[in-house]
Parts: sequence; structure tokens; C-alpha cells
Amino acid sequence: MTTAARPTFDTARGGSGARERDLSALSKQYSSRDLPSHTSLKSRERGQGTVDDLVGKDFKRELEEREGRISEKRSLSSKGHLEYAYFMISDFDTYEKT
Repeated sequence: MTTAARPTFDTARGGSGARERDLSALSKQYSSRDLPSHTSLKSRERGQGTVDDLVGKDFKRELEEREGRISEKRSLSSKGHLEYAYFMISDFDTYEKT
């Protein structure tokens, strides 16, 4: 049996032995990768849903207006299905002839 197959009972501990020195005391240089980066967050600009933009809005009224417009479009489209179909057929006929 080789030594590679044997378990390690004492784990390796760096820098805590009697003859080992503190490695950070050797050099005062540090890498640019060790510096802090991305230390500030973006803040919202005007018109991007800030608190000041949303204070005076009446969300319920806006929602009801949008729902009303959509229901009007749906009622018009249900009445206008035949007209739309006739337009598409007549447009297709003129396309075929040219």
C-alpha cells in the first residue's frame, strides 16, 4: 500500500507553527485584485419610478382608464370581425390579380 492511500489525521495548518513567520509582514505590496471594487449602487433617475414620481399618482384611476380602453377595443373588434374579414379577402383578391 502506498502513502497516497493513507488518511491524514493531522491537517495542514499554515502560519501557526513554531518556525513559520507571518507572511503578510514580509511585503507591503498588494495586488489590484485585492482592492475593493463596485462599492456603490446605482440610484434611480427621474422618471424611473422614484418615490417622488409615485407620490402623487392615482393608480386606481389609471388602471380603470386602461381597462376601459381595452374593453372598448374588444367590443369594437367583436363588431368589426366581419368588416375585417371582408377587408382581408378583398385585399387578398387584389393581391392575387396583380
